[in-house]
Amino acid sequence: MNDVMTDTATPAGAQATVPLEKLPLETYVPPAKPSLIGLSRAEIAERLGEIGVAPSQRKMRVQQLWHWILLPWRQKL
Repeated sequence: MNDVMTDTATPAGAQATVPLEKLPLETYVPPAKPSLIGLSRAEIAERLGEIGVAPSQRKMRVQQLWHWILLPWRQKL
């Protein structure tokens, strides 16, 4: 069996040897909001600083986000 798809729109009696190019079904679209999953606590704190969270509040916000991100994973275990 031949794994290469060929163009079947050829005149009768002619051999089709031009492979068809496969196109992806979907195109990747990056998310509008960045994901925090996989970041360390320090990286999350940096991201919070970039969006204007005060340094005095970053530790508390990092702790909140860390627990919100990990809670679903803990419940599955």
